[in-house]
Amino acid sequence: MGSYAELDVDKIIQNYLKKREYDNSRYHSKKNDPEYVKANRERASRWYADNREKKQQYYDNHKEIVKAKSQYKYWKDTKKDVEGFKEKYPERYFLLQNEGIISSADAHEDPEIPEEL
Repeated sequence: MGSYAELDVDKIIQNYLKKREYDNSRYHSKKNDPEYVKANRERASRWYADNREKKQQYYDNHKEIVKAKSQYKYWKDTKKDVEGFKEKYPERYFLLQNEGIISSADAHEDPEIPEEL
């Protein structure tokens, strides 16, 4: 694909902002309309009914991660003892590190300093 000229980029941004403003004003003018609220609720209920299995499968696939995150947050906020969590639940700690939820800064590990410095 070719690159966009500066004028094209400005035009695209302006069109995007106009559409956002139009959609925002349209929603705020309709959101208190009882017919709109009813139709929106029906649509949402239909979507949840149609996708119940997908959501259940997602929760089943991520159950361990959610438990580990919750437990880590509890240890971090109430006990202020991340090292205790790391010692007591090493498999959950490792899972959170693999998922990228805990970074090396959160892990309270000292970075290795190269000898050249």
